[in-house]
Amino acid sequence: MKIPRFLFPFLPLLGIMMSSCQQAGMVNAEMLRETINSSRMAITPHQPAWVSEKKDIHPLSAADLQKVQRILREGDTRYVAEKYYRDEESGNRSDTSSELFYLYGDNAQCLGGRVINGQVYMDDLDIETQQRTELYHILKPYLQQLPQDND
Repeated sequence: MKIPRFLFPFLPLLGIMMSSCQQAGMVNAEMLRETINSSRMAITPHQPAWVSEKKDIHPLSAADLQKVQRILREGDTRYVAEKYYRDEESGNRSDTSSELFYLYGDNAQCLGGRVINGQVYMDDLDIETQQRTELYHILKPYLQQLPQDND
């Protein structure tokens, strides 16, 4: 398989995608900080790496990366029960959102996110309503490029 040049900066990220999102229990606070402070981030579908294609990876612009990092740094680490890492579809906030995505950092770690009523909720962070709405507006162009579930 030929790898497009565009993906070279994300190869370490893509190589570990599948295993890095198989977390058990609460997210490690150090990993969370490393991911938030990544020099590059990309939005991807909520799916294993081996089914992701180039068109499924949407790197954030430098300006958007700074805005996203500012918002995420303001959040508090949130406890997520282990069962939700095994079955994130069930909604770890008592939600039924099917608009799920990953935010990958260049440290090859991912943060799960979901869109609920025009706000982005990060699975492992608690952020205020205003920041969730702002995060949605920043990420909306990237999220709109993700494949839509046809269930």
